[in-house]
Amino acid sequence: SGIVAPLQNGYAKLPGYPFDPKKAKDLLAQAGVTSLKAKFWSPKGRYVKDFELAQAVQQDLSAVGVDAALSTMEWGAYLSATKTAPEQTDRELFLLGWSPSTGEAQWGMFPLLHSSQMAPKGDNRGFFSSKALDDALDRATTATSDQARLAALSEAQQVIIKEAPAIFLLSPNMVVGQTKKVHGVVNLPLELTYFTEKSWKEK
Repeated sequence: SGIVAPLQNGYAKLPGYPFDPKKAKDLLAQAGVTSLKAKFWSPKGRYVKDFELAQAVQQDLSAVGVDAALSTMEWGAYLSATKTAPEQTDRELFLLGWSPSTGEAQWGMFPLLHSSQMAPKGDNRGFFSSKALDDALDRATTATSDQARLAALSEAQQVIIKEAPAIFLLSPNMVVGQTKKVHGVVNLPLELTYFTEKSWKEK
């Protein structure tokens, strides 16, 4: 329902956005928009079914009257291109994922949406700026108690839902196969699997 996945420390359960194509059409009509076109970038092969997901989003946009031209590029070029300033690119929409290496909510929000992290310096590729969000994330960073930290993280997530800097599509479940002969594999909810520290294999 939001930017933070349920398994991350600091997750706040929020209602998110309802799927309401009729309301989308009504809002476009109220704004006087009759023909809307957008350039939509997506990776292909970086995430599971990423391009197919982008195609589904493209279809949903088309259903409410938005013509989104979908294109892709090699992953390295994609990462570089999505850090380009808005006035220097024709990008209008793009698909991207994020896996916070710390496993907690602050690192799922700060690099992506804090105004100090705007690309190319950081990973705020949407060039989003919100004083309310900055304040909440800064308080979460400097909090000296779990209670204060969790309250600030919850506030930050509420600000993000209210200001809608992005559409949050999914938090995937990881499927990892493991033979019975291998022991001690550490699977983390971070798109990471560790074999190096505790793993061993039977002869």
